[in-house]
Amino acid sequence: MFPNNILQFQTPVICDHFQTTPNEELVLVNDENTQHTFFHNYPSSPYIHAVRVFGGKNYSQSYKIISLGRYPAKVIYTKKEKGIKYKVPNNYQVETTLSGLVVLCKTQYQFSRKIAVKYIIEWMDENGQIKSIYSLSSSGAASSLFLKV
Repeated sequence: MFPNNILQFQTPVICDHFQTTPNEELVLVNDENTQHTFFHNYPSSPYIHAVRVFGGKNYSQSYKIISLGRYPAKVIYTKKEKGIKYKVPNNYQVETTLSGLVVLCKTQYQFSRKIAVKYIIEWMDENGQIKSIYSLSSSGAASSLFLKV
């Protein structure tokens, strides 16, 4: 089912969200730039599973796409990483797990003198209260702030 190069991960890809039918195969995407392999059958299913090998260890993460958002007329790009830039959509929302908590990661364009993107992470605390943090610089910066909470 998968190309031979996926066998190098030597990790079972287990995600209850993926159920394929004979007419609906999982899509495998190898991203050479980020060293991630993505498994999905989007848009039939909102779930995406990513596997990455880093320092000889396997890391995996699952995501649920809530909203792809839209690109405004004046679009912001991610900061260059290895010379690659990606467009950042407005109102993009994805659910995942960070540090054992289910979180909602969102983007919101801020239209003021200078256009900026607010990268937001929301979660529910032990008392059922919705908490959030944000960064105006990057999603990675927002994640770092979240991990300090």
